[in-house]
Amino acid sequence: RLIPAHSLWGHCLWNGAQVLADMIEDSVLDVRGKRIMELGAGAGLPSILSVLLGAELVVATDFPDKQIIENLRRNVAANVPRLEQSKIHICAHRWGDIASSDAIFQKHGLFDTVFLADLVSWR
Repeated sequence: RLIPAHSLWGHCLWNGAQVLADMIEDSVLDVRGKRIMELGAGAGLPSILSVLLGAELVVATDFPDKQIIENLRRNVAANVPRLEQSKIHICAHRWGDIASSDAIFQKHGLFDTVFLADLVSWR
């Protein structure tokens, strides 16, 4: 599910997320047993797919915008089986905010892989 038109571009499923999801699905990127963080998760496709394909932990982050974060939570709830939902955490995160980064690492520890699909906009 995507949100309606949004100034932060959270209403789009960008090509990078689709390519990353294909790479996860095709095991080009092996997520099994890995600890994954996704920056700028948007609708959450790579994060959700990572949980479904065996990641140990996924932390999906995006800008602290209520509409974007709520939509990400909705997509996880709709697409990740209840028994697997404890493996995925949604975090609001503002890039460059050291306190925000520290809080994520203190709560979840270190990650094996960080996904960064489509982080640079056209502006």
